[in-house]
Formats: sequence, structure tokens, C-alpha cells
Amino acid sequence: MKKKRIIIISAVTVVIAVIIVVAMKYRKNHRQIIDNNKLDNVWITQFYKFESVDLLDESYNFERIYESGSNYILKIKCTKDTKFDYQTCTEYGQVEKIFKGDGELKEGDNIVMDRSGYHLFTEESGVAVGIDAVSTGFVNFMKPGREYLVFIKEKVESELYDYDVYTIEGFTIAPILCYEDIDNVIVPKKRSDHAVSYELVKDNEVFMETEELEKEYYDFKYRIISKFDEEYRKSHE
Repeated sequence: MKKKRIIIISAVTVVIAVIIVVAMKYRKNHRQIIDNNKLDNVWITQFYKFESVDLLDESYNFERIYESGSNYILKIKCTKDTKFDYQTCTEYGQVEKIFKGDGELKEGDNIVMDRSGYHLFTEESGVAVGIDAVSTGFVNFMKPGREYLVFIKEKVESELYDYDVYTIEGFTIAPILCYEDIDNVIVPKKRSDHAVSYELVKDNEVFMETEELEKEYYDFKYRIISKFDEEYRKSHE
């Protein structure tokens, strides 16, 4: 009985050791990919037509979905480049307008935002087979100097930092809407998984597979920003 117990314990020890080695290798690969704070060598999925539902259509009512899932709705100006770490994506902004909040956050405050929908998959993970891929909710990272309407789920207080972190929920389409319309590079579908090299589209506002979808997204964006920001709506009438 004692011998059998020793064998079981040894087997468990080996399994744990293997898990640790794999995890360390996985983390190391992530570090290599995000070296120099860039994602140029990864792939990203473009938005494409879903057969079951048209997420960009007004009838789907993403405005309500964003609003009901957010405790803060803010117009912010991005102040720094995005910071990438192990499975985290941190973005920085200054509050310009508050459409929904807790009464404590003020215009002019600087905030740190965590994009919870961000995830980096390496080939070793078995999820992105044959490629290293990143998930961003079809919306690119914020660019310094540009203004965005952001829907934030909650404020997270942590002893790890001497500041609060505001979490942007990971909706199918990231709730980060740029006030400026950017010319996007449209790359025709070449893979069954709708992925393209991030290097080709890194300056995009959004990742759309066709010009038709790009137009639908801008109609979608205009509709949502106009609902909350009267000044924006009037300037586009």
C-alpha cells in the first residue's frame, strides 16, 4: 500500500512539473511576441458576416447592451501608447466628458484602462493552430491624441497599484469608439479563420473584412456616439 502511494505521489509530481515547464515556455513565448511593445508578428481576426445575427444592425441594439453592462460611459483622449504584458493590455486616457459615472471620477482625470477582451494566443497553446494570434474585439488599440467613447464595466481597486484600474468589458465588438473616422486597410479573406497579419492593418481603427462591413461599422459607431454625445450628433447633421 505504501509503495502504491509513493508511485501515485511521484506521478502527480511529474504532472505538476510538466505543467510548470509548459506554463513557463508559454509565458516566455508571449514575452518574445510582445517584445518592444509590438504585435507586428501576430495575426488578427477581421470582422465578417455572422450567419445567425447581424451584430452591426440597429435591431440588434448594441447601444443597450453596451450601456446596461457599463457603470461608466466616458469620452476620453488617449494619452499614451498601449502597454502589453502577459495576457494584459493596458490603455491610458484623460476624461473629457462623463455620460455615466459614480460621481467621483471628474473631467480632466487621468485613467488607466484594462481591456478584458484582449487575449494573445500562441501556436503552442493549441488554440491558434499554425499562427500566433491576438483577439481585440475587432477594434484596434487606442492611439495617443485621438478621442474615444468608451464603455467601462467597473473600477477595480488593487493593492498592487497606487491607482485604480477601469475594466473595459470584452464584448464581441469592443466598446471603444473613435470620434475620428480612419482610413482602414481592407484585406480580402484568404484564410478560413478570417485572420490577417497585424502588420498589414496595425494603423486601422477597426478590422473589417469588406468595405461594406466598414461602412456598416461607421453607421453603427455614429448611431452609438450620437445617442450619448449631443455635440457629436449636431456636428454630423
